[in-house]
Amino acid sequence: VVCVDAECARLLHKGSARLVLCGPSWDKLESLSDALCSDSDPSVTFTPKLVLLDFNDIDSLQEVSNEVLECYGCVDVLICNSSMKVKAPVQNTSLEMDKSVMDVNYFGPITLAKAVLPSMISRRSGHFLLVNSIQGRLSVPFRTSYAASKHAVQAFFDCLRAEVEEYGISVSTISHTFINATQQRAQPLPFLSTYPKLRALSACESTQVRVNERQEDAPCLFPSLFFAVVGAGVKDGSRGRAAEVATIKQ
Repeated sequence: VVCVDAECARLLHKGSARLVLCGPSWDKLESLSDALCSDSDPSVTFTPKLVLLDFNDIDSLQEVSNEVLECYGCVDVLICNSSMKVKAPVQNTSLEMDKSVMDVNYFGPITLAKAVLPSMISRRSGHFLLVNSIQGRLSVPFRTSYAASKHAVQAFFDCLRAEVEEYGISVSTISHTFINATQQRAQPLPFLSTYPKLRALSACESTQVRVNERQEDAPCLFPSLFFAVVGAGVKDGSRGRAAEVATIKQ
């Protein structure tokens, strides 16, 4: 399991998962690893491995992915739950900020997913889990960059799900509302008052359920049928393009 969130790491560590903890701060990774090990039974848990990972440095991700794969020889479950949030009017948000948000929320996760995908395909086993946001399905004012990045990464993993189903690979997404990371309940914005704030623990428990049960999300009432049809269309389209290329070459 590759995990970048402390609460998820705690739950999975107690479940005897072999964790590779990834993040941009080595000190925080070491602190988290020490906390996990001091609060667990070493006879039934494994000391996490640590890998520096910074989604702002896209060029380094292939090397980081190789380091992750070398930790245990493969990745069974890849959990992507890093996020960069920006709240500002669109006219006050620079293109540089837009690009930074897209790097962290979109290009980072998909680059990491693409890097470990060949290993999963060769083993015909694996699970991608994206902890996304409700703003990947609906848009909220003053969060243009954030909502756009969350829509983009949601679409990528929805497409990925249809493409890799034939290899026995699962793709799950969690579109949570607003997470209350503190003990005090923050006041929601008036136009969002109908959306409850989740406790961080609740969000991570939902993540653990999907890891254990390999639950998948789909934008329809009949996900299995939907992705079977879509997957068949993708394969038929690929064969059609291959035949077209062969005809042109002749």
